[in-house]
Amino acid sequence: MVRLGIIGDYNQTSETHRATDACIALASARLRSNVRSEWLPTNSLPNTDLHTFDAYIVNTGVYENRDAVLKALRVLREKSIPTLATCGGFQHMIIEYVHNVLGLEHLGHAEFDPTTREHIITPLACSLRGLEGEISLLPDSIVGRLYERALTTEKFYCSFGLNPQHRQALSNSPLRIVGHDGEGQVRMTELPTHPFYIGTLFVPQARALRGESHPLIEGLIVNAARKNRI
Repeated sequence: MVRLGIIGDYNQTSETHRATDACIALASARLRSNVRSEWLPTNSLPNTDLHTFDAYIVNTGVYENRDAVLKALRVLREKSIPTLATCGGFQHMIIEYVHNVLGLEHLGHAEFDPTTREHIITPLACSLRGLEGEISLLPDSIVGRLYERALTTEKFYCSFGLNPQHRQALSNSPLRIVGHDGEGQVRMTELPTHPFYIGTLFVPQARALRGESHPLIEGLIVNAARKNRI
């Protein structure tokens, strides 16, 4: 059995939250894997032993306790626990990384840290909320091997992303940019030294809304099952 934790404050009216549950079910059925998932409210994270679960989805949405999410992401990264962070989760994955690995603690999130002098996450030139977009994948990467293709079309729910002015700092770090749009804007990252530590600005779970599984969700489950057997 795979134990999958979903970090986020569940909202039954949220399309992406409902899609997350559906996508896990579809991926589990396709893989014939026994997956037990549980939503973890962000205020519960300080009292949660993150080793209880085999893998995590850091879900999209507004977090009641952002600091707890950032601390959890650090543990998941440092302890090599399989993690997929989507949309807002991806944004916070980047923030945690630049703070604790690159030492750029002064960089914040333009939406949630308005008093911060500089931001690593800023409004996109054009909002992608509710839109689909084509993404080019780096072939020699974990995501490239999972998709088994060079291009994918995915659905977005966000208006914020990586500040282009700080892309170079990320490019020079171990955290690889493995997916970008037609204008070169960052849409996916992964940490090659980690078994599975992937971030997407889009929401892969949204494929469940049309009854489809997703290779990233399946890859997370497979990796978690492998970890579970070790």
